[in-house]
Amino acid sequence: MNYGEDDNGSDTRSSLNPEMGPFCSAAFTSLYRHLEHHFTQFRRMGLPGPEPSFLTGNLREIREKGQFQAMKDWSRQFGRVFGYFEGYTPVMAVSDPEVLREVLVKDAANFMKRKPFPLAPRKSLGLFLENGSQWRRSRTLLTPAFSTGKLKKVCCKGHRLETDNRKGRGAKTLFIHSVFQSLTLDVIGRCAFGLNTQAQVDENDVFLVKIQSLFHTMSTTIIQPIVMAVPFVSHFIFAMKNVVVVFGMNPVVWLRDSLREVIRTRKAMGPNNHIIDLVQLMLFPDQNLHDAHSELHKAMSEREIVAQSMTFLLAGYETTSAVLAFFCHEMAKNPDIQERLYREMEENIGKNEVDYDSVQNLPFFDATFDEICRLYPTAS
Repeated sequence: MNYGEDDNGSDTRSSLNPEMGPFCSAAFTSLYRHLEHHFTQFRRMGLPGPEPSFLTGNLREIREKGQFQAMKDWSRQFGRVFGYFEGYTPVMAVSDPEVLREVLVKDAANFMKRKPFPLAPRKSLGLFLENGSQWRRSRTLLTPAFSTGKLKKVCCKGHRLETDNRKGRGAKTLFIHSVFQSLTLDVIGRCAFGLNTQAQVDENDVFLVKIQSLFHTMSTTIIQPIVMAVPFVSHFIFAMKNVVVVFGMNPVVWLRDSLREVIRTRKAMGPNNHIIDLVQLMLFPDQNLHDAHSELHKAMSEREIVAQSMTFLLAGYETTSAVLAFFCHEMAKNPDIQERLYREMEENIGKNEVDYDSVQNLPFFDATFDEICRLYPTAS
């Protein structure tokens, strides 16, 4: 049968709308011109930067090298101020101290927002995702929880690295990062939320499994680069979220529900119980430091406390364990530095209790730790 004819021999092409061809051509031309104008905006501003693709911006290089290494390479090539594209989103990268001082200090009132996280809901809470007045309110309410006096009370005693745990027992080699992940989760869980996690002695601890699952999903998912390339897709992603929850495949929801249960239990216990941790300080802030009738100082809602708790749990878990792992890596490479640190600790702490005060007089340790953080900036 002729491609252009139906069973009756009539020409099917005549049924097509003759106006569709010019319309599609005009739509394609308009889209191309829009993308060309969008992806050349830094060039028009006179800002250098890597050449973007009209489909993915500079995502390919970011995915291949990692965000931190790509930024380092571009900074060397283009200087302290340059522009690049995280998919469709234009980003101006600034590492000039004078410009940063203008933005973050002198003219901070005009820079109240931050770069959005691609997979964050529009009305996200938590210090890393909030903007403007909401961020200021959270910062005002949380700052007193990190005063020296509060940190001394929260500082956990009796937490140590379980070197005889199942991961290291009888093994010739030890994957130190996973050991520190377990230690970090136990410390954060108990000191911040009063959770009796057993991650160091039980590799199947439910909190550990859920958080590891979450970070594995975040590091391997193709959804994030898709959303970065085509931002409006995020609306469909969040519409599908409820379907994912029904089948039990969303560890974020499980973690949030667990923290919500902790918060409700602690709220029922009241402000006078003996537990001092982050949840307690968020639930029952010191009213002597706040005006309870001010909107800025009004106590946090349950939703706000859950969001801040999730932020501290997730942000503190992976970054801290990674820094500790890199610390051990550098100590193994530099035994002379390791020996000097050991002598400083022996001289200043010895067999005494390791607590908040005893670790304040370790200047070489502070300098070494800061250098590790400079060499391996885990937040990126």
